[in-house]
Amino acid sequence: MDRIKALLVEDNPGDAHLIRRALSIPPTGSGGARFDLAHVETMRDCLAWLAANHCDVVFLDLSLPDSSGFATINSVQNAAPALPVIVLTGLDDPEFAASAVESGMQEFLVKGSGLIEGDLLHRAARHAILRKQLEMRVRASESRLNAIITLAYDAFVVVDERRRITLFNPAAERMFGWTADEVRNRPFDMLLPERTREDHARLFGQFLDGEADQRSLEGRPEIVGLRRTGDEFPAEVSLSRFRGPGGNVEVTAVVRDVTERKRTERELVRLATTDSLTGACNRRRFLELAETEVARLRRYGGEASVIMLDIDHFKKINDNWGHGVGDTALVALVELCRQSLREADVTGRVGGEEFAILLPNTGPEAALRLAQRLHERVRALLIPAEGGPVRFTVSLGVAVLDPDRGLTRSISMADKCLYEAKQTGRDRVIAERQSLEKAS
Repeated sequence: MDRIKALLVEDNPGDAHLIRRALSIPPTGSGGARFDLAHVETMRDCLAWLAANHCDVVFLDLSLPDSSGFATINSVQNAAPALPVIVLTGLDDPEFAASAVESGMQEFLVKGSGLIEGDLLHRAARHAILRKQLEMRVRASESRLNAIITLAYDAFVVVDERRRITLFNPAAERMFGWTADEVRNRPFDMLLPERTREDHARLFGQFLDGEADQRSLEGRPEIVGLRRTGDEFPAEVSLSRFRGPGGNVEVTAVVRDVTERKRTERELVRLATTDSLTGACNRRRFLELAETEVARLRRYGGEASVIMLDIDHFKKINDNWGHGVGDTALVALVELCRQSLREADVTGRVGGEEFAILLPNTGPEAALRLAQRLHERVRALLIPAEGGPVRFTVSLGVAVLDPDRGLTRSISMADKCLYEAKQTGRDRVIAERQSLEKAS
């Protein structure tokens, strides 16, 4: 600020002379500036000058021939919103001065009081320019922040110390189904389902009260949101705690609807654990679930069994009627198992036409009866094909899932029974007990 260009808007020749003289005298100390001062006497001339010229600061008298009071302030602000303004007035009224500053003026000086002489006018001009620059930076930051909040994909919800909503951006309106006006000053837990409200509200309250900090929320914890329609949805939330100048605390919650991501994750899990043709578990997933069942048996005891099942002469079905009919037979077999088994039972495709069935809480006798029932139902299946429906049979081996011998040996025993069923003519069920009795 070595040189400051200023506009003086003053209709009183004596006051204008005093201001010119005060600005022409260099201030004491270092850091002074020289003023290039233009002078007009009416608001009309002021607006015309501002339209054609640039300056750093305006000294504005509030009693002009064609304008007075706050209308004068508004005229200059509308013409040059980024221009710092120092108000000059003969009215020594603190309330009026405060109102003028609140309206956007950077300084308020009373003429005829001696306060506009000497160094004060220089300081007022420099401070007004700096204050206006800071104000414009703050406004720019606020505008950027408002644009981010308004255009953000995530919901922004600000809550005050009373747990009341004070800000609700457009993304929050779309996510929750409420308008900002409808939720303003209402309790934030209206956005949470009642069954989870207490837990979520406790976490939010602890954060608001300072008992929890950002470190406790690393990784964007998941919550359950509640739409206006009553539908629930999974969401991730980040919380930021802010204390204002007056000591009031607000918390900003950034909420992201992860419904689609959860759906995608479930689909990826399904693809990674499911046989794409039949919908049965794939081999790896079946072995994981079976190993979990063995661990459960070791810890808590109980019974479980496993069945190995293989379609008889499956290659002939493919060779004689085509792979499409063979695929249909595989799908029909798995669907029959699904209809015949309990929800807790697990069917896995462990080979081309070979399947394994895990039967928790099932002893050897019950497992044998179930295998026999499956055997009979498969014989009754009809697979559509050109030239007439196709029938097929299966061979089954049944064994106890024994935690003492482990999963691999238990499945090997069921596989051994299956092999025996095939060697003795196929289309039959052989259980572990029956196989052992024959061996003895």
